[in-house]
Amino acid sequence: MEKDVYKIIGERLKSSRNELDLTQESVSERAGISLNFYGQIERGTKKASVETLFRLCRVLHIDSGALWGEGKPLQKNILLAKELHSLIERLSPEQRKKAILVLKEIFGRE
Repeated sequence: MEKDVYKIIGERLKSSRNELDLTQESVSERAGISLNFYGQIERGTKKASVETLFRLCRVLHIDSGALWGEGKPLQKNILLAKELHSLIERLSPEQRKKAILVLKEIFGRE
């Protein structure tokens, strides 16, 4: 028998949450839903609206397609951003300005 789509979505949400080392409480709070409801979504016992799923994706830094196995989780990008932030925090204000100019040049943005 094929697994229920809501259980699959719940498992993917839980996996993403665990990769970010977040609690159900923090995710539910950030998404603006109750802890109980979020737990039910993760277990696949309650259906979430598309709007709620998109909010959860934003909180968990995942592409909405990742819930259906089509997109890719964005956690690696978030971890890279955290690492860059950590490095930039150690710089003096002048060094930060230079680092930002270099990054803008690399990414071709003004």
